[in-house]
Amino acid sequence: MVFGRTKRRILQQLQTNNELLRLLLDAAGSRLIISDDQVRQARITGSQALLRITSPGNTCHGTGFFISDDGYLLTARHVIKGANNTEEGNCDATIVGGARVTCRHVQDITGLDLAILKVDHPTPFVFLEPENAFVEDTSVAVIGFGLNDAAPGMVHVPNLTTGHISARRMTTGGLNAADQLCTANINMGVSGGPVMAIQSRRFVGVVFSLDRMYSQDQGQARFYVTTQHSDQWQVIQDHIDHDRRTVTDRAS
Repeated sequence: MVFGRTKRRILQQLQTNNELLRLLLDAAGSRLIISDDQVRQARITGSQALLRITSPGNTCHGTGFFISDDGYLLTARHVIKGANNTEEGNCDATIVGGARVTCRHVQDITGLDLAILKVDHPTPFVFLEPENAFVEDTSVAVIGFGLNDAAPGMVHVPNLTTGHISARRMTTGGLNAADQLCTANINMGVSGGPVMAIQSRRFVGVVFSLDRMYSQDQGQARFYVTTQHSDQWQVIQDHIDHDRRTVTDRAS
């Protein structure tokens, strides 16, 4: 009788272990379904919407990306404030392909390191759309104009790194936006760039800093969650709608 109970416990434990192993293999397999072609398509989609932004005083640069075909874009606020966090005015920017444009400052997002800019040009722009939602461990790509003295060409050609969404935490001010960390390693200069879900090629957030690990200019990407149903996306849309109305009223 005792032997029978022990045998049943062993069998139950084996079944439990097998189920845990299956779940772990499924999780690992979900990462492996991301193909080289999907990464390549994410690079193409992301690059078409990118800008390399220079602060008004030309003291620093970062990344931005279009979120509408009429020229509204997002970046990190510190990118346009310059090295001393005091610069004001329009920013110069270069779109991938070499076209130079001027970015008008529209609005800072209160409490967050985010800013809305606008390129006033009639040409429709390629833009990125926000993802509906995501889960931790989603495969993502971070794309932007990294700054690295050892590889100066990176300043002019966007680089892409892949990773997975990991830890989540909340900011203490502003919109109490989710501050997310992903395992993609980035360089300085990628601030303001999009974090894209590789499968959908939609963005889930905006990079605002890096968690430094082994050097001062490299680390894992930290970003604000900016999905379609997030509070900050609604605030962004409200500011854009207000700016559109203001421009229309001035023209009438």
